[in-house]
Amino acid sequence: MLGGLPQDTSFKAETVSWLVCGDNNVFREGFTAHRASKEHAETRIGNDCYFMNNSHVAHDCQIGDKTIFANNVAIGGFVEIGHNVFMGGAVVVHQFCRIGSFAIVQGTTGLNMDVIPFMLIGGRPARHYKLNTVGLRRAGITGERYAVLAQAFRLLKNKKSLDELEETVELKSLKDWLSVKSKRGLHGFVDISA
Repeated sequence: MLGGLPQDTSFKAETVSWLVCGDNNVFREGFTAHRASKEHAETRIGNDCYFMNNSHVAHDCQIGDKTIFANNVAIGGFVEIGHNVFMGGAVVVHQFCRIGSFAIVQGTTGLNMDVIPFMLIGGRPARHYKLNTVGLRRAGITGERYAVLAQAFRLLKNKKSLDELEETVELKSLKDWLSVKSKRGLHGFVDISA
């Protein structure tokens, strides 16, 4: 069902809000996406996304382009998901979390904090454990561009500045993402070896 009433106990039925979907999306059986819970606000789904059986996008979420939800993925309200993200089966995401572009979330992972762009995350508790090597290669992020990201994550793991690194498009994107104040904090690191 697309554009249903939000599952928010403070929502008033007379509220004017929307669900906005881009082009070329696939919505499989049992998929639900709710309209926003705030007046004149929108839940937004980008272009070229694929939502498998029984996945759910809650109110006020923002989903980037070319994102895939496997079966039974459920995200809470106000979640922001970047472009080219893959959400494995039965992933659940707490409200107000952010998931950066080119991230991949291992199936059955529960997220209650933000996921850094370009990373693989999984486990219990969830941890960033390496770069999304396959996704980055498919996107043409290889060679020096990949090496800069690998260096960036080693520095982040050690709580060091990224300023010494060559400014690639991906590094700028990462810095911009990290500069936004998180409402939930960041999941920790296990091993960031590329």
